[in-house]
Amino acid sequence: MKERIDLRETHNPSCLKCTPDNREKYMKNGICEKVLSVIDDLPVRCVGGWACKKIYYVSRYFSIFSVAMSEKWRSNLNYVEICCGPGRCISKEDGEEIDGTSLSIINHSAFNKLRKAVFIDSNLEVINTLNERIESLGKKDIATANLGDYNDAACMKKIFNELPRRGLTLAFIDPTHCDVPLSTIEAIKKYFKKVDLIINVSIGTDLKRNIRAAVMKPNFKNVRNKYNSFLGESDFFSEEKVLSYANQGNIAKLSELFLEEYKASLRKLGFEHFGTTPTIEHFYYLLFASKHSSGLDFWKKSVSIEANGQRTLF
Repeated sequence: MKERIDLRETHNPSCLKCTPDNREKYMKNGICEKVLSVIDDLPVRCVGGWACKKIYYVSRYFSIFSVAMSEKWRSNLNYVEICCGPGRCISKEDGEEIDGTSLSIINHSAFNKLRKAVFIDSNLEVINTLNERIESLGKKDIATANLGDYNDAACMKKIFNELPRRGLTLAFIDPTHCDVPLSTIEAIKKYFKKVDLIINVSIGTDLKRNIRAAVMKPNFKNVRNKYNSFLGESDFFSEEKVLSYANQGNIAKLSELFLEEYKASLRKLGFEHFGTTPTIEHFYYLLFASKHSSGLDFWKKSVSIEANGQRTLF
């Protein structure tokens, strides 16, 4: 039976159920400018219905991780979320409102096992909204939302100073593109002595649209530079297999090689154990990375039941 993850699902009758043609018209940085939450009258992020699956997997892992490790680490468990959003989401297909990952973690019964939770976003409206929600829930002694740019490792480090370095930290990184610099991951690794990562990898959007052109067109500089920053020091774009698959137009193989290159870069930082979710609606999957095998054991348990309740086998 599927574990119950309560995302406070509520129908919002004011939702315009935007089509792709008019969605951007009513949105600014992903925030709907026409609709407020029916729960707290604060802004909501417009998402596809598939976002529920991502939120489910992150919440389920958090549940297993926090309960299993709270006895050993007692008051030294911490949570970091980069690209946190305002806390509430609304589905553009049917107007259903749910907690985003940030609020699903804050509202989780295990949240009080944390010493500190830090949420980071580059949008000031998002940060102000999430802080309002944190205060209304009486959680500001544990949680804070902070304005920060993941492209700026120094900015990230300054925010991390709110967290103890020697605790056990779970970091969820949720960008919409493959553009979080490896230097930011390195800053996370250097600051926190023990940290597990969950990273949203946009294989079906960013990579599918851009990876072949980035390989075949050296003058496709902005995208190539973005991917080089994401991978760190890498010879990915000059590898024979990569060039061959690009010539064939084999995007699936290019994406596969890209992921393997990314894992190789993470291994250089000390992350040795990896897992993924099933691909979420062909858009992205979540990549788990840990220095310890016990983290991977928790991950396997968390994804052994899919968001639709179907068990997966390993």
